[in-house]
Amino acid sequence: MDEIKKIILVRHGKYDDSTNQDVGLSQVGIEQIHGLLEKLSTFIEKNKTIKIFTSPFIRTTMSAEIIAQGFKVEKITTIYIMGEDDIDEGKIFDFIKSEEAQADIIILVTHAQHVRFFPQFFSFVEWATDREIDKVKPGEAVVIDCLNKKIIELRRL
Repeated sequence: MDEIKKIILVRHGKYDDSTNQDVGLSQVGIEQIHGLLEKLSTFIEKNKTIKIFTSPFIRTTMSAEIIAQGFKVEKITTIYIMGEDDIDEGKIFDFIKSEEAQADIIILVTHAQHVRFFPQFFSFVEWATDREIDKVKPGEAVVIDCLNKKIIELRRL
């Protein structure tokens, strides 16, 4: 884990979940992600390599695209280990340690359960501590500061 300085987990913005289909962000969801960009910018240092990974859902991909535009990241990679019903945080941990994921800052745009449970899994495995995260709302994020061994929750007001 020497290469990665920060891992940022972003919960996608709000969407119309009444349809029971994979749909894009609502206008509120778009605004949530734009609002999150400002908070995230305090954790993104200049001249650092950033890689963005997203689950394959439309709402996560749209959220990732907004973030990529905000930080001028050209490539977004879809990975299939962060599904809505997939709760194996070990798969995400193994992926982050892989060669493909190596960057100064990794941004994972995903679903509530991963934003909530992956930091706890990570802190236990890497730091032998148990850091629980409360329920994460759409458009919120968690920053894992690997260098300082801290977890910071970015909440909406």
